[in-house]
Amino acid sequence: MSNRTRKHGGRWLVGLVQGLRGLCLLVGVALAGYLLVICPLWWNLPVDMGVSMPVRMALDEGAVELDPLGPAVTGANLSRISAELELVMANPWWYWLFMLLILALVVLIFWVLRLLAAVVRDVMKGEPFTVANAVRVRRIGLVSVGIAVFESLVTLVLSSWGTSLVAARGATLVVDITDDGSAFLLGWLIVVLGEAIRRGAVMAEEQALTV
Repeated sequence: MSNRTRKHGGRWLVGLVQGLRGLCLLVGVALAGYLLVICPLWWNLPVDMGVSMPVRMALDEGAVELDPLGPAVTGANLSRISAELELVMANPWWYWLFMLLILALVVLIFWVLRLLAAVVRDVMKGEPFTVANAVRVRRIGLVSVGIAVFESLVTLVLSSWGTSLVAARGATLVVDITDDGSAFLLGWLIVVLGEAIRRGAVMAEEQALTV
């Protein structure tokens, strides 16, 4: 691959990351303005939009009847389904705090994209294995792990809280704790990659000093 092709591909990647950063910044500014406008300090009015949370429904026996459509199946039973519970809260502060958490997530994503843009710029310069890039990659991984853990905890708390506030006829609402852990694992893989880059950078510096 020629240097011109490599630089052209690198510029495209930098442009993509910068575009995502710009989009993330616009979303963050719009969301911050929205939070400022709907702040319950100005008025204490109920909000029309609800707070959504994942739940599971343990169906009572016979709540849903399933009829087989072919000779291959002699019977079917639906015992539990996943659902999205949306609660319209009487206190507007709950909705405001929920949107504030989303704004915090947008800020973290913007910071990650900023670190990623710095890594891509160093790669374009032909300096991918540096201590600075290792620190950036490790921070990206740690933020990814933190977001995964925080998201799981928030989902668990919201699901537990939501199921305690309402009752369903013909079913029992239970907490939805389904999480495959892929985001958590990916974050730690990025942390390991950052450590590998750091060790490679240190080895390169030691070799340069011995020459």
